[in-house]
Amino acid sequence: MISALNTSHDTVSMMHARALTFTRAVGGDRRAMRAEHKKPAAGRIRAVTRASGEDDEIALLEKALKMAKTRKAKGEASAAPAAPAAGGAYSGSSFNVKTFNAISPVGLNKFPKGKYAVSGDDKELPGDPMAMMLRSHKLQVSEVPSTVRGIVRCGAGTNNIPVKEMSELGIPVFNTPGANANAVKELVVCSLLLASRGIIEGNKHVNDVINVEENGDYAKISVRIEKDKAMFGGTEIEGKTLGVIGLGAIGSRYVSFRSRVRRLNSPVKFRRSTSDESSFSKE
Repeated sequence: MISALNTSHDTVSMMHARALTFTRAVGGDRRAMRAEHKKPAAGRIRAVTRASGEDDEIALLEKALKMAKTRKAKGEASAAPAAPAAGGAYSGSSFNVKTFNAISPVGLNKFPKGKYAVSGDDKELPGDPMAMMLRSHKLQVSEVPSTVRGIVRCGAGTNNIPVKEMSELGIPVFNTPGANANAVKELVVCSLLLASRGIIEGNKHVNDVINVEENGDYAKISVRIEKDKAMFGGTEIEGKTLGVIGLGAIGSRYVSFRSRVRRLNSPVKFRRSTSDESSFSKE
């Protein structure tokens, strides 16, 4: 009897404990709900907005990843299969560069073979061009396929490239100022000497006049050249003043050249790109 009473007492105690635990749990949940409702509405809105913004970012990243995979698949489909690598050499698809005009092979040979395919003929490229190089060619928007990632002007000016339209398409346009500055500077010096001494005119006189009149007789031609050379004496440039307008890549190189060739002994006047004539100064 006593044992049965003890068992009943234990059962009641256990049921009481479970009831207390349930009450506390429910009470805790209710308190949490009341605390949540007490929060300012703006806070709840910010939380919802933040969650929505994160979802938008994830969706945008997933879309960008999908587009990148699509572009990669199209590029791999258009590119020719690469030859197997030998001795650890590059074995991926080539970066295709289309050229316009005659570009010096000295520069084009700097592109590693295999990594780059460079040609002015689309048929010789293993796929669509990814870059373009040109000099004086007047580039049209219709000539630029969607695979192009950059355009290079082999020179300083970019007036023959639709820069605005390329920028809108996200295609950067590069130039190479100073790349041919030394070559132009040397031609300027050459032209200066040719013009001052009448060398071209003298050469034309020998070919078109003396050779014809003397019927190709070397002895007579020699005498005639000695007689007529005074007609093309020209003038020496020593002591003359040379104006260099604009100290850009070419003008500055000439000034530097002149400073090294002191025997010319010619003062140089120069000015930068300005309308102020007082900017002329004597070296």
